[in-house]
Amino acid sequence: MAEYPKSGTNDAIHATFRLVPQVSNEQFFQSPSRNNLIGKFVKIESFNSPGKFVTPQSSNGNIIFSDSLETNSNSNFLFRVVAGLDGNMSSVSLESGIHKGCFLYSGVNYSEGSHLQLICKQKDASFKKAVSFSLISALRQYHPISFRAKGVKRDFILEPLMSMLDESYTVYFNLTN
Repeated sequence: MAEYPKSGTNDAIHATFRLVPQVSNEQFFQSPSRNNLIGKFVKIESFNSPGKFVTPQSSNGNIIFSDSLETNSNSNFLFRVVAGLDGNMSSVSLESGIHKGCFLYSGVNYSEGSHLQLICKQKDASFKKAVSFSLISALRQYHPISFRAKGVKRDFILEPLMSMLDESYTVYFNLTN
């Protein structure tokens, strides 16, 4: 884990996640506010790996990124958005849909080598802080004319090069007739 990354960098891409509604026609994602999200079920998709979702391996354990096609049930990916356990009026906590009472946990000190986990509810203040997240504008957003390209091992987002700042990318040329 690291602290808030600088916009326009590779770190910003790796630190950005998208909330995907359980029901695809949910209107609350047009203007995602905290009040519209509370009580809803969402999947958490990595901006860097489209189609890969945060998936708990077990209660009180690590999380992995899984393709929705790799598992039998979409419920493995679901998190319920609840009011932040830290008591802050602008924060939310993400409770596992299959492990009730277990929350996405980021750690408190952002020490190097720490990572997201699913941890079951505890009473101490440091736990409440570590499972509470701020809803802010994304550090990086999909360009309006971007699209998802299926790859052999993973999917990619293709978008105009001029929309990128200080990020790495690969250019492909078609040199056939």
